[in-house]
Formats: sequence, C-alpha cells, structure tokens
Amino acid sequence: YKKAKKEECKGWIAVRLSQAPSNKIKQWGRDNIPDNILFKEEGKGRESDIHITVIYGVCENSKEAVEDIIKNYQSIKIKLGKVTYFRSSPDFDVVKIEIISKDLKKLHEDIKRRSVKNSTLTPLSIFNAFCI
Repeated sequence: YKKAKKEECKGWIAVRLSQAPSNKIKQWGRDNIPDNILFKEEGKGRESDIHITVIYGVCENSKEAVEDIIKNYQSIKIKLGKVTYFRSSPDFDVVKIEIISKDLKKLHEDIKRRSVKNSTLTPLSIFNAFCI
C-alpha cells in the first residue's frame, strides 16, 4: 500500500508474490533481458520487489480501510499471461507480465467499490520493472 499524495490520486495497492514464483520471474528476466539494455539510473533497472498491482490511482489515505477489505482474502490464485511493456517515461519502458485471476479482479472491484472513489482502472499486471 502506498499513500496518495495530497490532491493527487497516485496511491496504489499491490500484492507481493511468494519467494518461489518471485525467484522464477527474476530468473526469467536475467535470462531474457540483457544487462546492457537496462536503464542505469539508481533505483531503476531490474526490479527486486516482484509484485502485482491490484489498483492504481488510489485517493484513500486510510491503510485501515484497505486492510478491512483484504482481510477476507486468504489466498489469491493467479495465472501468468503475456509478457509486454509500457512506456513509463521518455527514458525507459517497463516490462510487465499479464495476470489472469478472478480473485484479483474481485479484490480490485471490492477496493474500488468500498473505499476508492476516484481510481484509475488499470489492467492487473505484475510490474516486474526491467527498465529498458
């Protein structure tokens, strides 16, 4: 959970993957994306915090409100889809993996409906940010 800044709806809620799938995704990145094409600025490049963005554009600043919603989710089943990218800035693209999950779609809608009034709908994605 990242708090929204005052008068901005840029907070986001993410789910972290357990160690085994996270390590497999990191290894795929090392095997398929060469170091020499990564963006070199500090804090960019290979992502070490593999996560699934559930919702972006959160205006709600109450961590407790979000925790009240997610306490009903014991586990979330996902399937990995296509590897694609999006332009994050003029300097680099972000590689992501499509997520297929009824559980995450339901969580996304629950958060949006119950606590987030002005959210931007974004596709559910692992933002495994290899900046290229």
